[in-house]
Amino acid sequence: MIHSAQSASIEGAAAPSVGAAPPATRLQSLDAARGFALLGIFAVNAAFFAKPIGDVLAQTVPDGISAAEQGIWYFVHIFCTGKFYPLFSLMFGYGLTLQMERRRKAGRGIAGVGVRRLLFLAAVGLCHALLIWHGDILFLYGMLGLLLLPFTGCKARTLAIVAVVFFAISALTGAGMGLLDSMKPPPAEASSSSSEVLSATDLPADDAAKDSSVATNVPAATTELVTTPTTPTSPTTPTSPVSDPTSSPASSSTIPSVSAASPSLPSPSTPSSRLFEGFESGTVQDPAHLIWRENEIIAMRDGPYAEALIFRSLSWVMLIVVSLVHIGWHIFAMFCLGALLAKISFLGERWTATRWSVGVLGLPLALLLSGIITVLTNSEPGAMGKMGIFAINPIVWSLTSLGYLCLVSVVVAKFRRFGNALANVGRMAFTNYLMQSIIATGLMYHWGLGLFGSVGYVWLAVMVVVIYALQVVFSNLWLSYFQFGPLEWVWRSVTYLRLPLMRRGAGSGARAGSTE
Repeated sequence: MIHSAQSASIEGAAAPSVGAAPPATRLQSLDAARGFALLGIFAVNAAFFAKPIGDVLAQTVPDGISAAEQGIWYFVHIFCTGKFYPLFSLMFGYGLTLQMERRRKAGRGIAGVGVRRLLFLAAVGLCHALLIWHGDILFLYGMLGLLLLPFTGCKARTLAIVAVVFFAISALTGAGMGLLDSMKPPPAEASSSSSEVLSATDLPADDAAKDSSVATNVPAATTELVTTPTTPTSPTTPTSPVSDPTSSPASSSTIPSVSAASPSLPSPSTPSSRLFEGFESGTVQDPAHLIWRENEIIAMRDGPYAEALIFRSLSWVMLIVVSLVHIGWHIFAMFCLGALLAKISFLGERWTATRWSVGVLGLPLALLLSGIITVLTNSEPGAMGKMGIFAINPIVWSLTSLGYLCLVSVVVAKFRRFGNALANVGRMAFTNYLMQSIIATGLMYHWGLGLFGSVGYVWLAVMVVVIYALQVVFSNLWLSYFQFGPLEWVWRSVTYLRLPLMRRGAGSGARAGSTE
């Protein structure tokens, strides 16, 4: 899910005076893994940028899409969905532990630096979620990172025990989520109840005069909003159908209208008011419901900003609740696993053979299991099946993410130039993560091109590849002149309460690296 989200743990660089890692000793594979993870994160988040949240959270292939779109859907779900937020979580724990260990060895405290660093991350995440895009992961990482701080001083054995406990909890909560998911009505049944909904075109004459665009730009499916039963004294007058070229293929191509002379009809005139009326009547209980889906499209595609903010806030709160109930336990387990790997120097030479075995031999097995689970999930298993799948998912995702980390370390060791290019993307992970949100929402939301709800998986794949390729070029050019990415520089300044030198060669500071 966000899964959605969908996520980025980002590490900046520590002040040289407290032992920042010099370029020769930095863990390039950790930076490169961040760069690779940004591609996977973007591949998952692309649908969240472009489609209603209820569509994206569905566990099955959407109806009525082409074979090419189905292929991309399966590829993303098998290779990416659920695999990259654990990878970022693992690297977050690894990097934060190395950073705190360096300060301890230098005889410096960790509380002030650690708390400022993580609170700033959470604050940026909150602004990102509410002002730009609801799928933010930075806020959750900042809050959970505060809980991780004291564990960075624990021994490897303690971290292993804590990680196992949190993995077990995430499996149990996953089973509970699977049971709840099996109790939801199927989409067709949920949508059928929307016959009680009033069209956005059913506005009184004064409202229609204020904003005639509402009547012509509403997808046809929104004709189903809550109505008051008409009486013989309030006849309806059919009008000619209005075509909506931006409505989804599943929607009707006509929008019936009701005469403005009918005084007995209530008139919710905005997407949010229609959604809240659905809440009040008990009609809408799920983001996959037609009322929520279609009005979310209107708000995100057409605006205004306040309407989009309401839907974005609802989606973010829903994702935070899911994270507190289920995903958060898994993220913290990966934090602890990352801290454990840092304690044993897993990315050092001692573990080279192990990383090769996990990345080259173990990863294909994990992906095969992921493919089987994806196919089973798409076949709509019963309650017990969903409970089992949701329970095992965190374990499979964790194994896959560990396999990705090991594979990247193997590739980076063999292909140095490629590794350097990828590592530079990872060194600017904070900047690149937020850049993806700004560019993608500019394409999809009302303040940009307004393509929300109308872009298929093929074009989303093209968007991901093109934007990521541009980020690779941008990151490498930027770091050839500067020591830090723009946001990494700000983050470092807040963390250490002083302005570090920005331009390369301007001082003795180390480059932004993975460990600090």
